[in-house]
Amino acid sequence: MDMAEKAKNLGVIFDSDFSMQHQLSSLCKSLHFQLRKIGSIRENLTEKVAKTLVTSLILSKLDYCNSPLAGCPQNKLQKRQSIMNNSARLVCRKPKTTHVTQLLRSLPWLPVKQRIDYKIAVVCFKCIHKQAPSYLSDLLEIHNHESVLGPQKTPTFLKLPE
Repeated sequence: MDMAEKAKNLGVIFDSDFSMQHQLSSLCKSLHFQLRKIGSIRENLTEKVAKTLVTSLILSKLDYCNSPLAGCPQNKLQKRQSIMNNSARLVCRKPKTTHVTQLLRSLPWLPVKQRIDYKIAVVCFKCIHKQAPSYLSDLLEIHNHESVLGPQKTPTFLKLPE
């Protein structure tokens, strides 16, 4: 039996080498199309409505299943960041030459890398505080270190599953 080059699970395409390259290309193509569609009606929308549309149709897909991208080099995330930058320009009605850092802050949207880190941090927080499903919480081991003065509430460290 031959090994497949890629597999799709829950709408996410995994490459045989887990590079996620095919997923990134497919997603970016789809999101550029959506951005063009929103851009074609942008003049008829208020900023609030445009932001809602972009958040619902673009950012939700950028954020969906982005945890496997943690640790990816910045160049792999650049296409996603470009889509986010173009989304911010579209919402704020700014030209392509506008620097986006201030736009992202004003919306307020985190850059792609920080969105991935934030999402993972939220999942870890929920696991630690028993707000996540047990199949996730059981994967993390919590280690509280004891000092000479006795057990402390902090710092808490997580042991990664092997």
